[in-house]
Amino acid sequence: MSSAKIFQIFYDDKSRSKLDAGFIGLDNGSALADGWYEFSPIVNYLETNKLEDDVWYGFLSPKFKSKTGCDSEYVYHFLDRVPRSAEVAIFSPGWDQLAYFLNPWEQGEIWHPSLVQVTEQFLKATRRDAGLESIVTDATTSVFSNYFAAKKRFWLAWLEIAKDLKQFVTDNADFNSQLISYGGHENLAPMKTFVQERLASYLLAKGNYITVASTRSHDQPVMRRIFPQGDTDKKLFHLCDHYKRLYRKTNNSAYLDSFYLARQQIAFQHPY
Repeated sequence: MSSAKIFQIFYDDKSRSKLDAGFIGLDNGSALADGWYEFSPIVNYLETNKLEDDVWYGFLSPKFKSKTGCDSEYVYHFLDRVPRSAEVAIFSPGWDQLAYFLNPWEQGEIWHPSLVQVTEQFLKATRRDAGLESIVTDATTSVFSNYFAAKKRFWLAWLEIAKDLKQFVTDNADFNSQLISYGGHENLAPMKTFVQERLASYLLAKGNYITVASTRSHDQPVMRRIFPQGDTDKKLFHLCDHYKRLYRKTNNSAYLDSFYLARQQIAFQHPY
């Protein structure tokens, strides 16, 4: 049986009342003040606590169950069943988007224009590989909403790049104040929020980690706002993810070509 410390973040009494009793509550009352949302309490915890070996740590938002269909019982049961060698367990929502887009940055660009440019600016400034347009991810190497649990080695790597991002934002006032569309042109949120949300995906794409991914969110309906044919295209989404995974394993460009051919059959419309 695995050992796990899975936290669920709350902002006020209202969000606290909605927490899953099986998770550990983590206060983030300053979320609106600093614009980092769940990012701040994760960094603070990792900086002030010594992580134990072979223990799963996770930091989830109050919307975790509504976005993924997973509750604490499911999460702990899932972690108990995965191989002990696993280092990252992914519980991402938006499985259809993770399958359809080449990676979370291509996906992010349609919702948050200039995300790729800003993220690459940060990566180059901290002497990391950029080239986000060529990264290929699949369900086992991409994360939305920081919905994952991981062991010590991965969290230490995440903390390193997270601290660099915070310093980069501090040193670049324009970057810190930049607002971007969030779900609609009338809704704005800090760009840095969407950059940090993809740090885990960057590490998974660039590093060598043993991952497992829950398929529970596959029961969630396809987002008709951008995929108007909805669940009719479900098999094509699974095919897209399958080809991307084969490409990552073999580096055979034929699988990437097959991914694009499958993707062309899915009806897509821009959200704005």
